[in-house]
Amino acid sequence: MQRLEGEVADLLVIGGGIVGSRVAYEGARAGLKVALIDQEDFGGATSAASSKLIHGGLRYLATGDMNLVRELQRERALLRSHVAPHLVRPLNLVLAVERSRSRRAAKLVAALALYAGVSGFRRPRPRLLRCPEAMKLVPFDPAAIFACGLVEEASTHDARLALLTARAARRAGAITLNYVGAIAIDRTRGLSEITAVDAVTGEHLVTRSRSVVNASGPWVDRVRLLEDPGARPLTRLSKGVHVVLPLPDGWHAGIALFDDSRSAFAVPWQGMLLLGATDTPVEDDALDAAPTDDDIETLLGWFRDVLPGDGVRAD
Repeated sequence: MQRLEGEVADLLVIGGGIVGSRVAYEGARAGLKVALIDQEDFGGATSAASSKLIHGGLRYLATGDMNLVRELQRERALLRSHVAPHLVRPLNLVLAVERSRSRRAAKLVAALALYAGVSGFRRPRPRLLRCPEAMKLVPFDPAAIFACGLVEEASTHDARLALLTARAARRAGAITLNYVGAIAIDRTRGLSEITAVDAVTGEHLVTRSRSVVNASGPWVDRVRLLEDPGARPLTRLSKGVHVVLPLPDGWHAGIALFDDSRSAFAVPWQGMLLLGATDTPVEDDALDAAPTDDDIETLLGWFRDVLPGDGVRAD
């Protein structure tokens, strides 16, 4: 706290999620005086509420943005090989076309071929999979599934990955403080003066920085208003809900329902079965949005006919 008040930083990063932590790390490695603050836990908001997947961009094939798909595949490879091999691990993902949507089978074939081509036909290659073979990986109801494919993606512990990055920023020389939230920003004479409050003690402090990065995720517009009360919103917010169920026996991969209109998947994670994910608009004042009964029923409904037994229940 004393260093934050006593020194002029080259770079102050507001928001200690995965993006802000990485910015602070890169800045500190480049020799800048860096400070990183977060109003709560590092990585404790959006960065701890992801789908736990480090995917190679399969969902973006439909947009035609091949450069984005290639970029995501490079990022995934670097995370697995260099950045955090102990936190990013391979995960086979069965792509399943439901019988009620059997017309999408042709799209599945095309998507697998295109995905393989964008990845340079690296092994293991995306491929079609006979449903009996797929059932050895994921125990789905064969009566519900028309066609299957297989791709290798990766899973992670998202909160640990964000915390690891914040710690790396600190080891590189950055000042890192959580439970310190910015409440005012005043830019004069080439410096930004940031007033912040210590959430633990209630103490106010003032620090100065030559530049400020707003990496506050869904709070990005709130932080912008601290500097410019007339700033127009840049973002529209949406809510993504996941549910966790007990993990039955027989899960050796994840499953994603191949469908352009939704992102429906079930993956084993931390000894549980994670189902996701809804995507619904929320108003700007709904940053404390919580799952509703309708959200939960939507997710369970996607998989109730696909997964056997009676384990897909709200209780």
